[in-house]
Amino acid sequence: MPFAVGDVVVDGTRAIAFSTTDDSPPILVDVITGEMTQVNDRSWLRSYSVVRLHPDGKRVYSASTDLSPNDIYRMDVLDETISLPVDSRYHGQHDICGGLWLLFATNRLASGCGTFFQLAVDGADDITYTGSLESVWISGIVESSDGSLLVASIRERTDLDPSPEDAPERLVVLEPRFLEVQREVPLPAFRVAGGDLPARAFMLGLTNNENGVALLLEAKGTGQKQMVGVKTVTIPMR
Repeated sequence: MPFAVGDVVVDGTRAIAFSTTDDSPPILVDVITGEMTQVNDRSWLRSYSVVRLHPDGKRVYSASTDLSPNDIYRMDVLDETISLPVDSRYHGQHDICGGLWLLFATNRLASGCGTFFQLAVDGADDITYTGSLESVWISGIVESSDGSLLVASIRERTDLDPSPEDAPERLVVLEPRFLEVQREVPLPAFRVAGGDLPARAFMLGLTNNENGVALLLEAKGTGQKQMVGVKTVTIPMR
């Protein structure tokens, strides 16, 4: 790969690699042959934090959080190339922060700052703001199979520190349309000698019967030693 890779999306036998720098267009990679194709020779002038491929395989969404204002972008995946990024109509009106999650059942996009957007095939209607969770940072979010409920791991944030490490994290069950909190439980801590260490969720998914949440957790111990573990939390969903 001719650049430092920031993120990769995979669609069947094709991968799309995105650079960590602003001046390198993405590269299409045939995952069987290894053949690499630069999608175009124009500078993209974007700074990506995360990239997500829509399930239809025809659209890619990215969050740009190292630029001011930060924003969400759409790129169309074509046969041999990718369109140049088009930013949302809001251009910094809504906080984006870090992560980006596609919610398939409701065809929505959630950002790390708890901002939600409705998606559409038509670019004119795409990335439509639908609401926000105020002053929170989302570490992970998942939806029920029918899209009737969301479960998110969140912590409080401020304008000065959008991702405070010392803020306690908790799981919340949300009604998706109005983002109302239905119930919440604290995130499990790591039990260590000398006390409990607060955990952060960086991956979560619903259990098979959708009455619990499986969490991949991390915590920083003495000397910033990282601890990683898997825990399952039973949380009333209905």
